[in-house]
Amino acid sequence: MTKLFSLHQVSLEINNKSIIKNISMDIHDDSISVLMGPNGAGKSSLLRLLAGFTQPTRGNIIRNKILAEKPIGFLFQKSILLNRSVEDNLIHALRSTSPETTDKHISLINNELSKYSIRHLSDISAQKISIGEQQIVSLIRAKITNPSIMLLDEPTSSLDVDYTKRVEDFIKSISHNIKIIMVTHDLNQANRLSKNIINLDNGELK
Repeated sequence: MTKLFSLHQVSLEINNKSIIKNISMDIHDDSISVLMGPNGAGKSSLLRLLAGFTQPTRGNIIRNKILAEKPIGFLFQKSILLNRSVEDNLIHALRSTSPETTDKHISLINNELSKYSIRHLSDISAQKISIGEQQIVSLIRAKITNPSIMLLDEPTSSLDVDYTKRVEDFIKSISHNIKIIMVTHDLNQANRLSKNIINLDNGELK
């Protein structure tokens, strides 16, 4: 196992409110890690600290240098997609990380869309497809940039049973090659996906 993150007495305060409280732990590259806890426990805040979107108020986070060698994929709870076709959204992501030609990008995109049974959405505006379809596209967008790690913030919170299963299957299928750290408040989902569950409550490890 390779240690990806080491957190040493990490705390986060926002507007004088304590969100994360003196957390110390290591996160390794094996399996799926799940951040679990009730609403307001600090799960999403911790995920943003790991991504580097937010800096701790106190303490420090040591990141393995391999995390700097590839992009970090981040999936927000609500998909953020450009007002363009599904294909153009994915091409935009690839252009920022890959020197390959547009033809090769399109070939890769078509393969990925077909693999997840949404090839028929290629030319449709990403903002006009269903929420479940948007989440699958967002996952594909993160995956095709060949990230070192993917951080997922409650990726199924707004989905029906069918798309929840599709997203969970997607996550499991890529977790053999990409480290996944995922936030959920659903204990059943956490147990379906992982044996490495990190429990938070009121900003503290439990």
